[in-house]
Amino acid sequence: MRRLNIYVIHSTKFDYNNLLYKKLLSSNICLSHNLILPMTKEYQDKYTKDLMDKADIVIVELSNPSFGLKLELKYLTKYNKPKLFIALDNIKPKKYNKLITNYVETNDNTYLKVIEDFINNNAKEEKGNNVITLGEL
Repeated sequence: MRRLNIYVIHSTKFDYNNLLYKKLLSSNICLSHNLILPMTKEYQDKYTKDLMDKADIVIVELSNPSFGLKLELKYLTKYNKPKLFIALDNIKPKKYNKLITNYVETNDNTYLKVIEDFINNNAKEEKGNNVITLGEL
């Protein structure tokens, strides 16, 4: 499996450290990839667009909608990357319907498994022709 850069988008209006980050950081599957958690010291001074550019896949947590989250969702529509939209409270915000493409229903017991499955599905090596053509004779 290839190692992915995983960008996690969320509102700052909820306890993302305890409800999201701690669970992601306790998962062996998540830790086998590069997690880009925007409110950590490493990334909080970086521009959102730069973090999205760096990401291979994006996970969006939709609980507690905010203006900043809506802006990030608008930026995200410009990227053709695999995206997973979840809400820890399992309530899909209606005002984001136009910006949400792949919403998966979850609850406190299942959302980490949904995230892990999404990561595993996108981390599989692409099978194909491994021959490199250096030139023609």
